[in-house]
Amino acid sequence: MSSTSSVSTTRTILSGDLRQRLAFATARARGVPVGIYLALAVVAGFLVAAIAPGLLQTHNPLRTDLLATLQAPSLSHPFGTDQSGRDVYSRVIEGTSQSLSIGIGATTLSMSIALLLGVSAGLGGRVVDGVISRFLDVMFAFPSLFLALLLVTIFEATTTTLIVAVGVGTAPGYARMIRGQFLAVKAPATSRQPKRSGIPLGESYASTSSPTPCARSW
Repeated sequence: MSSTSSVSTTRTILSGDLRQRLAFATARARGVPVGIYLALAVVAGFLVAAIAPGLLQTHNPLRTDLLATLQAPSLSHPFGTDQSGRDVYSRVIEGTSQSLSIGIGATTLSMSIALLLGVSAGLGGRVVDGVISRFLDVMFAFPSLFLALLLVTIFEATTTTLIVAVGVGTAPGYARMIRGQFLAVKAPATSRQPKRSGIPLGESYASTSSPTPCARSW
């Protein structure tokens, strides 16, 4: 009997705890604005369009139908058709998938390159910082649009080429910001130990408190 009563007591405690958790979650959900749920629904729709566009498409985005050109929106074609009879809604979904893929891929590539260069310049010595800074200056001399057009011209205009072109073109700006943040964090520790490092006090203060802490390395 004691074991049966202990089991029932445990079940009662667990059920009561579960009810409290559900009540707390419900109360928190009621306090969330409706706009949050709408925003989450839009983001979820974009993710589905990027990952599996075929689930949302109603027609083949490349299929032409000369008998159904420039039709108004209807149940069959929610966004109508274009001058070639292609379904505009399906083409929008396909374009959303490609745009998100290029954006996410280019951002990931750009931040990876920027972290590598920025951290290396910020934590490296004078030589490493100088070489990376000069390389970034050379990259800044080429407009990102020109670099993208150059890569597309040399290689085939594919999604991978666009990701590389956009990622490489935007990486120098992020790399310079990351380098600056590392130098700003590293500068106070250097300025507090000028004698131990063998650098004169005035030179150490000027090199660590100026807007360009690495001016001594040029």
